[in-house]
Order: sequence, then structure tokens, then C-alpha cells
Amino acid sequence: MDWIKPRLRGKVLDSEIRRALEFLESAGFFKRNADDSVRPLLKDISCMGGVYKVALGQFHREMLTQAADAIHELKGDQRWISGHSVALSRENYEKAVSLLTEALERIGALDAADRATEEVYHFGLFAIPLTRPKPPEQDG
Repeated sequence: MDWIKPRLRGKVLDSEIRRALEFLESAGFFKRNADDSVRPLLKDISCMGGVYKVALGQFHREMLTQAADAIHELKGDQRWISGHSVALSRENYEKAVSLLTEALERIGALDAADRATEEVYHFGLFAIPLTRPKPPEQDG
């Protein structure tokens, strides 16, 4: 645990790190080796419905906060934040979401081939409506 805290951006209590590691180990996400190093056991995690919905909402809020903080705390070459606003039909919106999903899957595949990892990154691609749907026209 002592190596984790200095690597994290932001303030995290030792007790929070300890609880998180205990949960991850007891839930089978990793196993401790004899030398106290860890070996991941689960590659992909599916968090659908129920309590996961609440937890994922909080996770994504925290990641967006981390991204916002990075704008002020990190140099441009240490972070990448980008966006593009565009008017799309619902059909093209669904195509765009498919492209983003494919991009995240391809980024995830890089992890499997990279055994010299030194850093942890979160890639957050998102698509949010900036407008409300046009109300249906009423016959007068």
C-alpha cells in the first residue's frame, strides 16, 4: 500500500486505500503473491444494474472531476482533453456511440499487449445531448 499513495493525484486517506485493496482482493479482482506483489485475476468487469448503477455514476463523476482538475494542474502534454459538438440525427448519434465504443475497446486491447506499464490512465469518451428533443408539432 505504501507505494500507491505517492503515485495518486489528489488526496486519498490511507484508510480509503486499505479498504479499497481489501475489497478488490476479497472480491477476486487480484491475488497477492508470496512476495506481496499482486496479480490481477479479472480482465474485464461487467457492472450492470442494481448497486453497480449507483457506483458507476459516482465513479464517472469522480473521473470527470479528475479531468477538470487536470486542466489546471497538468501541462498540456501530460493530459488530453478534447471534444466536438455537432448536430446529429438519432441514427447518426447511435453510429457515433458505436465508434466511441469501438475506440474504447481498441484502447483496452492495448493493455493486454503492454507489460511495461508504469502509469494508469482513464479514457473517458462521452456523448451528451446539449439540447432537448424538439417537441412534436401539434395539429391545430
